[in-house]
Amino acid sequence: MMTLYLSFTHSLSLSHTHNLPPQLSVVSGVDACARDIKKTSINLTEQCTYQRETIERLEKEVCGLEKEIRDLQANQLKILTEKARQEEALQRQVMFIREREREIER
Repeated sequence: MMTLYLSFTHSLSLSHTHNLPPQLSVVSGVDACARDIKKTSINLTEQCTYQRETIERLEKEVCGLEKEIRDLQANQLKILTEKARQEEALQRQVMFIREREREIER
């Protein structure tokens, strides 16, 4: 808003130094304000577009990471299940060996 005011007052001061009639100085000040508003509007639109694209890109990355996490968790569950199965099999073998040792000792 300050930029618009400065632009307007700068246009007015230029009109006084060039001896323009007051009506023209006001019109040129309004025109300068309109140009500044248009530039600001274009700049804000570009910023919004960039931010929207950034948000969309980040949302896609988050979805990809969430899928990767689910895949890793599923793989971890498979590994833990297999480990438990192997430990049970090892325990059965140990029990079998101990039983055989007892039989041999008799």
